[in-house]
Amino acid sequence: MGWDARCVSALRFVFPYQEALQQRLASPSTYGGLVLTSPRGVEAIRRVSEQHPTILSGWREKQAYAVGPKTAAELRKLGFNPEGEEAGGATDLLSVIAKKKHPKPLLFPCSNRRRDTIPDGLAEANIPYEEIVVYETHPREDLELDADPVTWVVVFSPSGMEALQHAGPEVLQRVRIAAIGPTTAQAIRETGHPVEAVAEQPAPESLASALQAAHD
Repeated sequence: MGWDARCVSALRFVFPYQEALQQRLASPSTYGGLVLTSPRGVEAIRRVSEQHPTILSGWREKQAYAVGPKTAAELRKLGFNPEGEEAGGATDLLSVIAKKKHPKPLLFPCSNRRRDTIPDGLAEANIPYEEIVVYETHPREDLELDADPVTWVVVFSPSGMEALQHAGPEVLQRVRIAAIGPTTAQAIRETGHPVEAVAEQPAPESLASALQAAHD
């Protein structure tokens, strides 16, 4: 069946850490590669590269890992050949990373609201890494949510769920909730709301399949 979808931005992103990221990217010999879990992390790297056009030249042959097709596609635009595109979430990506040896730290550009899954998983696997916050995620305070005639609300991040709770807590009681992946699904459940559909991978086709299966 067809879906009449409407996209509503629940978050805003700011990038106040460009200088710190530039310093790391200027020392590629220090690191063994990159770990990216969102397109915003890639955007932060892109912003630095626009100001310093040659800064990624020492990085493109290194290992790069990305959760999902969108993050991987953004990395390819910068000349990388990422692994992990098929990973449905951070836990799956850790399995991909653990298959290779990493004598040098992996650089993990992330949000100020990142979950503990990647840092804890890398530490548990004894894989060296350096985490750096490269962007901030802020739930929108002016978000409005109307349940009529909405049937499903799809949540794309834990922070998105936070924004939705502020915008329309009573509306969330009258709609069915879907999540883009298991990490977001767990964050939704922690708020006390049920999750009726979870995409196996963070991709439109997988989300549509999950919604279809739950609808049937």
